[in-house]
Amino acid sequence: MGGRSSCCRRDNANVAERILAKWRQALSDVDGLDTLNELDRLSDKLEGAEAMPCGDIQLCRKVAQVPDRPGFMERCIGARTYCLVVFVMFVASLYAFWRCGYAQLLHEGDLAAHALWPGPAGEQEDRLHEWPEAWEVVFSGAVAVRQRPSPGGQRLDAKGWNSIVMGRLEPGGEWIKLETEPGYMRVSLPGSEQAILRRSHAEFSEITSGTCKQAGRSSVLDRSSCASAAYMLRGMAEALHVSESPMEPAPDGCYRLGGQFYFSEAAGNWGQGAVPARLRGNASADASAAGARPVCVSRTAA
Repeated sequence: MGGRSSCCRRDNANVAERILAKWRQALSDVDGLDTLNELDRLSDKLEGAEAMPCGDIQLCRKVAQVPDRPGFMERCIGARTYCLVVFVMFVASLYAFWRCGYAQLLHEGDLAAHALWPGPAGEQEDRLHEWPEAWEVVFSGAVAVRQRPSPGGQRLDAKGWNSIVMGRLEPGGEWIKLETEPGYMRVSLPGSEQAILRRSHAEFSEITSGTCKQAGRSSVLDRSSCASAAYMLRGMAEALHVSESPMEPAPDGCYRLGGQFYFSEAAGNWGQGAVPARLRGNASADASAAGARPVCVSRTAA
């Protein structure tokens, strides 16, 4: 018995060391639940390994032979590192998509109007970061609108004195590209310092009663200036859809009714101001412009 007991004590001591070394590994073993239950039962006996009954040696050896697997802390640290890397990559991807998407929106928004009337190849990039400006015709004669920025370009239209257009200055500073309609206009006469266009300091506004003259301003009496007013007061969408007014009575020249801008040249509307909204109760067709607001312009010195 003495020899067997001594053997047991030596075996118990060796096995106990292995048990302690594998305790943490067993904690992370899904397949080691039975082993954990056995370890719980023996945990209060591990402090004195020599006192462990010899009958439990086989159980101790079974526990000591639990296969080596990554420990709980090693698994946890590995998982955290993996998750951190994935999270950083996810955030970086979101940031990249946001930057690309934002830049694309700016690019598309800035070139929306130019897509309707594309200019010469390679020039849109030069205008990408420029904002359209108001330009006023200061030449006493008619100023041609060309299909391309060249004196030989096809003539599309002509603008008269005091007309206000929205445009972007082209590289070289000799032409502007119109913003609310197709075409280009020369800024100055070739070989001369005489200006044809100048940057405008005009301000547009709407009135709800009376006429522009009564308000100390001027009526907008050309369609190009009406489109420029719509652009400055509301935006590009409204500027591209200025309609001829078929209505009488209606304000003279440019006016807004609801969300739509109109331009009236009818002789019956000359000198007409805001149309009272109370005419909406009138059943006649003449009441269709009731509530229309004239658009006025005031010019200030440069």
